[in-house]
Amino acid sequence: MCHTDSWRMAVSIAAGTKGLVQLGLSLSDLALLIDQGKKFGNFVRITHNDGDLFDFIGETPEALLKRRGLVSTMEMEKRWPKITFVHRGEVVKGKIVESKQAQNEMKAADDRKRPKGKKNGSEDVQAFTWVMVAIVSALDECLPSSDTRELLIQVFVAVLNGDSETENALRVHINVNIESWRSFGCARQLAYSIRTEMRKSLTKLVEGASTIRAISQLNHAEKVDLMQLLVWLLSGEEEGFSALSAVTFAIAEAWKAVRLDLCTDGKPAHEGQACIFYRPDIISASDELAKSLPRSLRGLGSRTLQISWPRNEPHTMIDVLGVGRPLENAMAKAWSYGFEASKDVDLLGQAELPFEDTKEVCYCLDEPPPHALVIKKYSPHIGMLAYHAFPVDLETIYEPLERILEGEPVNSLTWLSRHVEVNHLLRAESAEVKHEKEFIPVFLKYQALVFGFYYGLLGKLICLDLADATAYFRGIWGKQSTTFLAMCTQFSNCLRRESKVSRAHVLYLLSAMYNGRRKVFNANLSMPRLVGVLGPISVLVLPLIRTTDVPEEIWKIAIVDLTIVDLVSDNRDGELLTSDGGGIQFLVADEAPDVVVTSIQQGGSTSKWTVNPHMNILFSGEESSGVVMAARCDGRLVGWFNPLAADILFLSSAYTKSAYEEEGEINAFEVKDEDLRAGKAYQPDLSRDGHKFGVVLSNGSAALRYATAGFYGEIGHEVAIAKTRNELYGAFGRLEAQGQGMIIS
Repeated sequence: MCHTDSWRMAVSIAAGTKGLVQLGLSLSDLALLIDQGKKFGNFVRITHNDGDLFDFIGETPEALLKRRGLVSTMEMEKRWPKITFVHRGEVVKGKIVESKQAQNEMKAADDRKRPKGKKNGSEDVQAFTWVMVAIVSALDECLPSSDTRELLIQVFVAVLNGDSETENALRVHINVNIESWRSFGCARQLAYSIRTEMRKSLTKLVEGASTIRAISQLNHAEKVDLMQLLVWLLSGEEEGFSALSAVTFAIAEAWKAVRLDLCTDGKPAHEGQACIFYRPDIISASDELAKSLPRSLRGLGSRTLQISWPRNEPHTMIDVLGVGRPLENAMAKAWSYGFEASKDVDLLGQAELPFEDTKEVCYCLDEPPPHALVIKKYSPHIGMLAYHAFPVDLETIYEPLERILEGEPVNSLTWLSRHVEVNHLLRAESAEVKHEKEFIPVFLKYQALVFGFYYGLLGKLICLDLADATAYFRGIWGKQSTTFLAMCTQFSNCLRRESKVSRAHVLYLLSAMYNGRRKVFNANLSMPRLVGVLGPISVLVLPLIRTTDVPEEIWKIAIVDLTIVDLVSDNRDGELLTSDGGGIQFLVADEAPDVVVTSIQQGGSTSKWTVNPHMNILFSGEESSGVVMAARCDGRLVGWFNPLAADILFLSSAYTKSAYEEEGEINAFEVKDEDLRAGKAYQPDLSRDGHKFGVVLSNGSAALRYATAGFYGEIGHEVAIAKTRNELYGAFGRLEAQGQGMIIS
C-alpha cells in the first residue's frame, strides 16, 4: 500500500466514503480502515463485505431480502446523509462529498484493476445492507453480541432454506458483516434514532410506565418472537405479522420511524405494505415459542442480562428486572446507599519507575476521611459481607448492609455470606444455579448496594466528553446472575490483598459497566500494554483521546459511543495494546553543540506540537501491531513512542512536586525544537562535564512535555518532570542524586 496506485485503489473501494479525506482523514488512515474492515468489519468496507458474504455462501442479496420495496436506498441516503465519528480525539461530523474529477479518477482506477465482467462493488449502499443495519442496531439494544450473531445465523438459514453447510459457512463469515452493519449504523446515527424510537414505543405500550429508560435483554420467548418477525420480514410473506412481545413491536415501530416501509397502525399506506400488529393477548403461545428456540440461543440468558440504560442513569437497570414495585423501591434505596458511600472513597493512579515492558499503571485507594470510618459495633457477618465486595470498611457501607437485612428471613445474613464469596460467584456463573426463592430479595438488594457503590466509585474515573449527552450504555445484571457481582467482588479482593489494581483490571470492569462485556478479568494475569477495549461503546485511557500533562487526567478513562477511526484491535475481543516506539535517533550529548545552560528561564519551545494515537502498522509495516503516539512539530513527524512510557513517568516519582525556594545553577544541555524536528534527541553523556544532564523547555506545551517524557522514558533514561520554575530546581536536585538524567519542564 505504499505505491500511489495501491493507495488510490484502496480509497476507491470504500463505498460512499471517498469524501472522508475531505473530513480530515489521511490516505494512511483510510488505508488502515479498509485493511481492518476486511478482517473485522467497519462502515468503510460495508458494501464490499456484504458482497464477500454472498460470494462466500453462493447466494444473491435478493435471496435473503425477498420482500420488495422494504427500503428505498435513495430515501435512506437522503434521510441519513451525515456521518459522525471520532478522529484524533475530536468528533467529526459532515457529509461525504467528492468532486466529479476525483470520482472519475477513482472509477477509472477501479476499471483498470477490475476483471472484465465483474460489477463495480463500490456503488451506493444497497437495500439489503440498509435493512441489516436497521436490524442490528435494534438487536444491539436487547441482545448481547453473541446472541445477535446466533439469531441472525438462524434467520438466514430459515430464509435461504439452508442446511448445516449454510449454517457453518455463515458462522465463519458473518462476524465481519455484523461489525460492518453495527459500525455503519453508529456512524450514520441511525442506531441512535432506533434506540430512541424503541423507548418511545415501549413507553406507550407498557401499561403504567411513565417513561421507559432502560431495556432488558430478551427472554427465550421474546427471542423466538423476534426471530419469527425477522424471517417474516426478509422472506416477504404477504400476511401480516402478529408480535407477541412489546419489545418486538417497539423494534418494528422504530424501523418504521427510520424509513423502512412498514405499517404498524393497521392502516397500510399502499397495497402490499408489510403490516405488523401488536397482540399481547396471545400469551399462551409464549411457552411453545420458548421450546422451539434453537439450542444455540438458549444458554443462560435468563440469568445474566444485558440492560441498555441512559447516560447518568445506571440505576434504571433496576426497573427492568421484573421483581415488582416494592422490591424495586428497596433496591433503588440500596443503590443510593452504595452510591453515597462511594463519595468517601477515591481511586488514584500511580506507577513505579523505571519504565519496563512489565510495569503497569495501577490504582490505589486514597485514605477515606476519618468521619467515614466504622465507629459502631456490628455483627461479624456484616464485616464479612463488607470485606467481600467493598475495598474499604466504612460506616456508610456497614449501616446499609444492616438495613437491607431488615424484614428478611432470620438466616439471610449467614446465607448471603456463603453465597457472595468470590469463588462461589465465579463457579455459579458457569452453571445453572438457582437461589432459593426466599433469599432472592436480599440477594438483589445486596447486588444493588454493591453496584451503586462501583458505579459511583469508577464513575469518578471516567471522561464522557466524547459520549453524546443522550447516549445509551449497556450494563449486565439479572435476578439469578452472579457475573457482575463476581467482577466487583474480585476487584475488591485485589484492592484488599494488593492495595492496588491494574489499569487493565479497571478497563475490564468499566467495559462490563458501560458496554455489557462479560469477560472476567484474570487477576493472576499481567496486562501492562492494555490501554483500551474497543466496541460499540469503547473504553480507552484518556491520553489516547486527549493529550494532557496533568496526572489526574492521565489516569482517567474515556467512554466513547462513536466509531473511532484511528484505532483498531488485533483481536475480536476488542482489546487494544500498546506498541514500541521509533522514528527518532538518540545521540549522545557530546555530539550536541557545545552549549551549557547555567541559568534556565521558563520558556523554550515556540512551535506547535501535537501528539496523536496511530496504529504502529502505519510506521513499522508489521502485520500485527498495537497503538503508538505520534509526535509532530509544526506538522512534521518527529517520531512515535509507547504511550505507556509517558503515562508511567507522569504517574510516578518522576513527576516532581517539590520546589526549591533558592535557585542554583543547572549545568545542562538543552534539546531544542530544531533538534527534534531533525529527528535527533540528545542523551546525557557521563564522560563529559556539563553534559550529564539535559533539559527540554516546553513553554507550557502539554504535547511536547508528554512526547519527550515518552521518548526518553521508553529508552530507560532517568527523567524528572517539573511544571514551575521552582519545581525545575527540585527536579534537578532529584537527578543529581542519580548522577545523570533529563529534565522536562
